Amino acid sequence: MKGRHNKRVTLLISIAVIAAFILSYYLKLPFLESIELITYDFRFLYRGPLPPGNETVLIVIDEKSLDEIGRWQWPRSG
Repeated sequence: MKGRHNKRVTLLISIAVIAAFILSYYLKLPFLESIELITYDFRFLYRGPLPPGNETVLIVIDEKSLDEIGRWQWPRSG
């Protein structure tokens, strides 16, 4: 009987913790956002520099492009 009670309490605590995290995510609490930004900086420092890849593309927007394709917002497919 006591084992069943412990499992139920553990389940309720787990659900409460998950609900608290989901709620704090949707409320966008400033305290949690600042922690996220700090850890984001540390993750980049820990990772170290990466060489640039070959997938970099330079897009030039000029009058000819605007005449052919039209104004912003252009599809990413083309």
